[in-house]
Amino acid sequence: FSLKSDGVALLDTARSYRYRHSHDPYVAIAAQGVNHAHPLVRQFAQQQQRSLSTTDTMATLLENAPAAGASFTSFERSKFSQQLETTARIIAARGQLGTKRQIFFVTLGGWDTHADQARKHSALLQELSTNLAEFQTALTNLGVADQVTTFTLSEFGRTLASNGGGTDHGWGGHSLVMGGAVDGGKIFGTMPSLEIDGDDDKGKGRIIPTTSTDQYIATLAAWFGLSASEISDLLPNLGNFNSTDLGFIRSA
Repeated sequence: FSLKSDGVALLDTARSYRYRHSHDPYVAIAAQGVNHAHPLVRQFAQQQQRSLSTTDTMATLLENAPAAGASFTSFERSKFSQQLETTARIIAARGQLGTKRQIFFVTLGGWDTHADQARKHSALLQELSTNLAEFQTALTNLGVADQVTTFTLSEFGRTLASNGGGTDHGWGGHSLVMGGAVDGGKIFGTMPSLEIDGDDDKGKGRIIPTTSTDQYIATLAAWFGLSASEISDLLPNLGNFNSTDLGFIRSA
């Protein structure tokens, strides 16, 4: 894939010679394995064909989708903002895809601040805040703010204690959730004591979580339309916690 100046990621320019030069032979190679005797080769070839077909569909869709700045909002020119802009454009063209539900995964790296944290962290928060505000404006202008919930997720937090220039890997942390369906402006869960060696510190400023990721995902999954039994299948450890709904989604 290549990232164009307007923020739309395409498999080289889908109609260019360079695209055809690499794309068509790859399609031919993938097709050779569709009827292969070995089941793994067949499955791999079929998966490759589905991926190529999806790439062509999305390339055509995005080529014909309206430019974000001209139709609903403008975005900054960072990689993160470009991901959000592409997401907004796909949502705007959702009728052409015929999908009932969509899941988008975008990333903003740089939070592993073992050093130079004071400078990096403020810049990251500024980028996150600005770009999420732009994205929410786009959703509002598209008339889908109540139908889209945006949330953050990270595999670990940071310690409270400094290592001299930053912080190391921790346990507990915070997540952000926004959207028209969200009961916003509130903190859900229990705020820990931020005292080093305090009651919530396991050691070296590693905060013990009081809310499970399972509960967080279960609340989002219920909004997404999963039944209680489907959520239980998805999160087998959910029964270990008192509540399966953290309450940050407004009641219908």
